[in-house]
Amino acid sequence: MLLNLKSSDVNLSKVFRLSSSAAWLWKKIGDAEVSEDLLVSWIRDEYEVGEVEAKQDVSTLLNVWKSHGIIS
Repeated sequence: MLLNLKSSDVNLSKVFRLSSSAAWLWKKIGDAEVSEDLLVSWIRDEYEVGEVEAKQDVSTLLNVWKSHGIIS
């Protein structure tokens, strides 16, 4: 689950549930600024998937996070 703890008004109606792979990636990112290519590399290494599948998965995940305002 993700909560925006930087906000002074924590809204529990905006709690996001992550898949295990999305949660793993979120924890790995931490506060770092990372590129999409680095995320793809991490996914490929951790889950032993091909580059095309990893790129699609990362792109989809980033779009979901953006649509919910989790990242910009």
